Amino acid sequence: MGRAAAGRLWCAGCASGLAVLVGASAAIADPLDLVWDAPDTCAKGDDVRRDFDRSTRVLPGRNPPHLSAVARVEVQDGRWFLHLHTTRGGVEGDREIEADSCTSISRAAALVLALAYGEGSEPEAAPPSEPPQPPPPPPPPVVTVMKQPGEGEDASLAKRPGTPLTISVALDGRVAWGPLPGATAGAAATLDVGRGWWGASARVISWPGASGQPTSDVRTHFGGGGGALSMCLLGRPSRDLLISGCAGLQVAALRGTSSSSAPGFVSDVAPQRLAPWYAVPASVRARVRLFGTLHAEAGVELAASLTRPTFVVSGLSAPVYVVPELSPSGSLGLALDI
Repeated sequence: MGRAAAGRLWCAGCASGLAVLVGASAAIADPLDLVWDAPDTCAKGDDVRRDFDRSTRVLPGRNPPHLSAVARVEVQDGRWFLHLHTTRGGVEGDREIEADSCTSISRAAALVLALAYGEGSEPEAAPPSEPPQPPPPPPPPVVTVMKQPGEGEDASLAKRPGTPLTISVALDGRVAWGPLPGATAGAAATLDVGRGWWGASARVISWPGASGQPTSDVRTHFGGGGGALSMCLLGRPSRDLLISGCAGLQVAALRGTSSSSAPGFVSDVAPQRLAPWYAVPASVRARVRLFGTLHAEAGVELAASLTRPTFVVSGLSAPVYVVPELSPSGSLGLALDI
């Protein structure tokens, strides 16, 4: 063998030895090749690598292996999940770990990687994981507290189980087309009781009077009053608005009188005594809070007659008035919670 050939062999041997030394040095310097994919709020890959280095030491006389790992961390409904894929010496493995915090997940990943590092190393005792968090305390029971009127809370008709009864009184003026002739002004006082989505209403109504003139020399005058009881459905689109729909039974007493300057005229309207009028009223009312416990209220009502009193005057062939089948009315007033 010539000197040139011997020189080439010597250089090749040196290069091979240098490559082996560099590879061994790289393996010793970086025994773990880690790809760490985790949310920003979780630990970083460098943190896991440091925990891995602290948990692993090479036994004397052993050649440390090289470990590649790909870790993906996800969080769902407050729970943390680790999907870990490892490769060591061509052998692949997969692990799935669940924990209650990112710290526990990252420490568990470092420990599993130390165990997967395998022959040639001895895992040190891993630091204890965080103790499990105690379960959250049960929510306190919901207690409905009804404040006194004027304290800023809606203390009437709250749609909650156990809501106490609320009571209010209302005074309103109204115009009715029937049960008296023409458009008749009247007044009413109403007592409302409510709880949640239902309520009851009691009303007293008065129509002071309506006048008519069936002929040129005969004049008539009518008046009446009555009361109504209704059941209601309540709705509250907003804190300061209450809408109610009611239906019930109304009883009233109507009376008419007549007068004339004609000689020999008998002043009477049959029936001369009070005539009963029974009806079924249906109404819709809207109540808006003005301030404190004072509300403005407006409503419309339609009364269907169950009886239709007929008034006649002696000497006249036709009745002077017959109560209509349907009597609409409108009202406007104020209501006060008590």
